[in-house]
Amino acid sequence: MNPLMIAALDYESRGYSIIPLKPKDKIPIIPSWTEFQVERADRAQIGEWWRTWPDANIGLITGAVSGLCVIDCDSQQAATNLKPLLGDMSEVGISTTGKGFHLYYSRGAQARPNKAAIRPQIDFRGDGGYVVAPPSVHSSGRKYEWVKPIGEKLRELPIEFIALMDQPAQNAFKPAFDTAAALSGLPEGQRDQGLFKLAAKLRGADVPYEAALELCETAAANCVPPFRDARRKVDQAYKYPAGKPGAAMAPVQEAFWPEPLTAQQLIDLPPDNTRWVWLECLPLRSTSALIAKPYTGKSTFAASLALAVARGIDFLGRPTQQGSVLYVYLDGPQDELKENLINIGICGSDPIFSYAGKKPSQVVAWVENVCKTRDVRLVVIDTAQKFFGFKEDRYEEKINAMQPMLDLANEANFHAMFTYHAAKNSANTVSALGSVASEANARVSLYLRRKDDSDAGSVRLFDTAQNTGKRFEALGLSNPQDGFLKSIGSLFAVELKELSTLITAELRETPGITEMDLKYNLNCRKQTLGIALRQLRETNVVERTGAGIKGAPFKYYMAGDLIKKDAFKKVVDLFKEV
Repeated sequence: MNPLMIAALDYESRGYSIIPLKPKDKIPIIPSWTEFQVERADRAQIGEWWRTWPDANIGLITGAVSGLCVIDCDSQQAATNLKPLLGDMSEVGISTTGKGFHLYYSRGAQARPNKAAIRPQIDFRGDGGYVVAPPSVHSSGRKYEWVKPIGEKLRELPIEFIALMDQPAQNAFKPAFDTAAALSGLPEGQRDQGLFKLAAKLRGADVPYEAALELCETAAANCVPPFRDARRKVDQAYKYPAGKPGAAMAPVQEAFWPEPLTAQQLIDLPPDNTRWVWLECLPLRSTSALIAKPYTGKSTFAASLALAVARGIDFLGRPTQQGSVLYVYLDGPQDELKENLINIGICGSDPIFSYAGKKPSQVVAWVENVCKTRDVRLVVIDTAQKFFGFKEDRYEEKINAMQPMLDLANEANFHAMFTYHAAKNSANTVSALGSVASEANARVSLYLRRKDDSDAGSVRLFDTAQNTGKRFEALGLSNPQDGFLKSIGSLFAVELKELSTLITAELRETPGITEMDLKYNLNCRKQTLGIALRQLRETNVVERTGAGIKGAPFKYYMAGDLIKKDAFKKVVDLFKEV
């Protein structure tokens, strides 16, 4: 029998929540795994998974559902450095990983979300996370193995480690840069900054550009997952001459003659699964503009997307990449933000960090500090007008004001979504209030509007304009008051549903009406009316009589009305005979 399946079933029998991961990888195979943070897959489901994917690695979900949390030491040295804080290890499960160790502890009563870079190469997996469990296979070919299997009783996290996790950012441990660790590969969350530091250190040692590029590209390939912007990090580090701070900073003219890819090499490049925060819509290291008129559900949309990213679940039919979220709400009081987040279903273990109130001083530096200490992947700024303090409707001034945040998103590897109040024009369209600079600076523009702008109860519609990815066609959204936003179908489906409601109302008022009269009374397109009538008949809501020809057109009734009509006619005929 498949040893991976046997192990997965054994973990299930011990009360742990299990999911399948791609072979020799850490990425889930299944489209969404977040439901298994709440309810464990049963043995039948696990058996089906490993019959379908016999080489799948085993993902063990941490947090409340399994009663476990894990300290991830990404190297032997990291584990050695951490050991003095851990004390007695007799009731701790220990497994090897590709390069280090997983230390398994009891989750305890208090929820603790994932946290990265607690110390160099030390991460924590708790509520909202998972780890790769033995006997899975690392991308290097090395197997995950138990050094000391999980016993009947597990120790809770040592208070010394909890104190280390809870340290304020300004007191956090800041060791010297580990060049060897960077060359051997960095984990997600440390790759961007770590590779720049590596390139800068090589630059400071007067290593030639081409040699530094080769070393950094090797380090980038060793990262988990591989990092694709090594050349950009080296170019940034080698833009200026080596020397101490304060030295002349004139750009150095380097000989840069890259080898172009052939067409086949370009085609063969593997997809970058870490490129998107929200698949084919919101890319990392980029920005977007969410634009809506007042009372359209803009904040509910932003909060729903934030929750989806925090949990790594699908949003409006597209997957998200799980990561921490920073939500900056400057458009109202804290209670308003709290009410909105609770309404969409946030819980205490979700890695969403929020702030509401007065704009912080040196706000871009403040965002940078939060994003780098919390390993943030999505930043929501609600609203951009309050964040940037736009006063003048001048294109150049807005561009200059926004540029530091655009640079920060690129440097710190997150996506920044800015919300905007839409201009109050009479047309049923939306555009950002003020100049076109707001949308010009965004790689993606997201639009919310009501289907009927004059009706406060009208269905909300969502669509996009994108310079990258795949645009959303108009989608109908659920009512913001109902919580987490969901799609209720395409614009055509929404219109068809509305027309069906009008048709049934008309048939109750005028039984036996013809299709031509329905079209005239409802002022709708013939083709759409025909589709709506067919669907109503197929679902036994409506029935008809007639031949559908000149002189004998179809006449439409609510289902059951014809039976009532025939019964009434028989009674009338009976009394006539009497």
